Amino acid sequence: MMNLNFRNKKLDAAVALTTLIVIMAILLSAGTTLIMLNVDMSKSARDYLNTVQNDFDIESCLQESLLKLKHNPLYAGNETIMLSNIECNIEVTVNLENPDYRDVIVAIDDPEYPYKKGITVDTSSSSIKIVNTW
Repeated sequence: MMNLNFRNKKLDAAVALTTLIVIMAILLSAGTTLIMLNVDMSKSARDYLNTVQNDFDIESCLQESLLKLKHNPLYAGNETIMLSNIECNIEVTVNLENPDYRDVIVAIDDPEYPYKKGITVDTSSSSIKIVNTW
């Protein structure tokens, strides 16, 4: 009888140990998953903020090029502007289809988040009109 009690206690201990190991594995995998999700969310937030900052910088560079064209509608050339520690390259060229139009391409040289935007501007009248954007 004593031998049977000892076996039952041994079996109960083995079941408890196995249950503990399984629960620990589940908790460990759940914790790892939460950490990975947190890292992904942090990267997504950083990417979003950099995209918003690049949009702001691109619009600032486009405004600069539009001011140049307003003062000199025949302007064509390249320029580099420093904005918040990022270089913004502006290229203004005469449109091949219509000489009254200027193509403006603005690019940000950010190694992690490069960004480029272009517009076509009608400079034939005293007011500048954006004809196309890409």
